[in-house]
Amino acid sequence: MSSNEKVEVIQLIRLSDIAKIMPLIDKFFEKVQTAYTQKQFLQFLTATLFSPAVRVWVAFKGNEPIGYEVVVLSNTFYGNEMLLLQVYIKPKHKAKELLDEAEKWAKLMGCDLKAVMRREMDKAMEKYGFKYELTIYRKEVK
Repeated sequence: MSSNEKVEVIQLIRLSDIAKIMPLIDKFFEKVQTAYTQKQFLQFLTATLFSPAVRVWVAFKGNEPIGYEVVVLSNTFYGNEMLLLQVYIKPKHKAKELLDEAEKWAKLMGCDLKAVMRREMDKAMEKYGFKYELTIYRKEVK
């Protein structure tokens, strides 16, 4: 595969499409510590894939999926916000087109802000203009 092969980004629109990104989801959970389990993430994904406030995009080089992102829109006291809930791009690959697609959608939906939910700021996200500001703490309501 040519390193300068074009990256194509598609939106997942069927639950059966999730299988296409399972190897990437597996890698994400191997590398990133989250406050939720892989099972919880997959339950969220299957429950919200058809929500107008959620989008899942996958980046491909040829037939190979090289990255994905899960984007959620919310209205917070910060303003209308696009939350990059989960982003994974295979090592040695670049998929700026993936983040561009989310940003175009966020603008179309009237978002003022973009946020990434991570325990630690990924240096790769800084090159796309993100700035680490705070840590999100979570407590279950019982």
